[in-house]
Amino acid sequence: MAFLIKNFSPVGGNAKRGDVSSLFTYRTADAEAVVVASGYFNSISSILSVGDQINIIVVDAPDAPTSQSDYINGYVLTNASGVVDIAAMTIV
Repeated sequence: MAFLIKNFSPVGGNAKRGDVSSLFTYRTADAEAVVVASGYFNSISSILSVGDQINIIVVDAPDAPTSQSDYINGYVLTNASGVVDIAAMTIV
């Protein structure tokens, strides 16, 4: 599956970015290996900066979830020329 912008959202006061990292949340049915692969978040490279955190919730159905199978803390490692790479710390 591909990244879906409708399942991605800033958390808290991220609309006023400043010089600090931002926090986002994303819900998907994609497996961790897919989500953390280089380029998964390329379509929003203009939104993300190095150091930003993405809380990724893996569910059975993003639009109407009934179960969660994974929770991933993703951190933007690089964002250059439209290519976004993240690192992940998984919490099960």
